This record gives sequence, C-alpha cells and structure tokens, in this order.
Amino acid sequence: MFDCEQMAILDLVHGYIEDYYSIILPLLPIEKAEHIRLSQLIQESQNLVDIYEPRDEFLFKTPKHGQLFHKDFIVKTLEMINQELAFWEMYLTKTTFIVCDKFTLADCAFYPVIADLIHRGLNIDKFPAVEYCCQYD
Repeated sequence: MFDCEQMAILDLVHGYIEDYYSIILPLLPIEKAEHIRLSQLIQESQNLVDIYEPRDEFLFKTPKHGQLFHKDFIVKTLEMINQELAFWEMYLTKTTFIVCDKFTLADCAFYPVIADLIHRGLNIDKFPAVEYCCQYD
C-alpha cells in the first residue's frame, strides 16, 4: 500500500503542477470512471516496490557467498516483477498513459517506480509500452 510519504509527495507534485500548469496539464481526469481508475492504479504502482524491496533488503544484508544459496528467492522475485510488469504492459496497450490518453497523477506515481527498477539494473525491453511510457522527456 502507498505510504503517507509517497502520498504527500504526489500531493505536492499535484499542487505544484495544478498551480503553475493547470491549463496545460491537469493531472486529474474529469470522467468519474477514470478518476476511480487513477486511485486504483496509484495504489497498484506500489505492488512493484512491495516485490523488489525484500529482494534488495536480502541482497544488501547477505554476504555474496551466502546469496548463492538463495538463488531461487532471487529468481522468483524477478519472475514476480516480470508478472507485475506484464499487467502494466496490458494497461498501457489500451491507453497512451496509465489511466487514459492524458498524463495524470497515476503516471507521476508509476514513473519513479519503473525508473528505480531500471536504475537497479532491470531490463524492461520486453515491455515496450512500459518502456515507452517512461520516456517522458
């Protein structure tokens, strides 16, 4: 579940963009169904973090020679990440962005999670829609 710090950051991002760019880039959809979907997907973006954080905790606290004995745990975690990314790939083949065809607060929640995974060395080439959505520049 999204913790209070992440929600506070999203609230600040939302407030800043709404204050300075609301005419150009509103972050909340007008349609009720899209607004509900936005809330759902912001929460779901945390699923990836919930999967990879225990693996990182293990890798950082376990000496390299001890990690070899837990190869199955590491492989299973990577499989779970790939399964979760497959859901996001499916979502992103239906719309341009996470919720709809407009950039929303859900994209603001999802992007740092994917960027963090890429930074940690995950290759997302087999998820072209996810990869494309994370190229916001």
